[in-house]
Amino acid sequence: MRQEWKRRTGQDKGKQFILWIVKGCCLIAVPGWLFFRSVPLVLGLLLLLPLYLKFCRRESERAEQRRLKRGFSDALSAFSAALEAGYSAENAFAESVRDLAMLYPKDEPIRREFEYLQRQLKNNQSLEQAFSDMALRTGDEDMVCFSEVFAIAKRS
Repeated sequence: MRQEWKRRTGQDKGKQFILWIVKGCCLIAVPGWLFFRSVPLVLGLLLLLPLYLKFCRRESERAEQRRLKRGFSDALSAFSAALEAGYSAENAFAESVRDLAMLYPKDEPIRREFEYLQRQLKNNQSLEQAFSDMALRTGDEDMVCFSEVFAIAKRS
């Protein structure tokens, strides 16, 4: 399920990948040429490019996870405020999605994730199940704990 979340991130990964390739070539080839002045050695050093691309991909995923985690606390605050205002859980969630739309741009992970959850609710999936699916997709421990606590609290 984590792969589905990565696939749905909505960003243009092709442009980012090309940028990483250009940057990696510059970081590897230019110092190689400056220090060794040997074309075969520079070409040999370019074999390190896949390692650099793997590093960039991991760092990008970690940054996205951090942004999601940071946004999740804002989303919970908005959700909690709507619940305290007297909304039902489903209506409070819809209100928190509207709040997130004002706080974050469209490409922010938490906004995409909550808008996806809102589409699931419109397809008659329960809020507890939607939160649980989100927690499994993202793999974030805080989201897993929240979804479990929310499901228990909703049942009682």
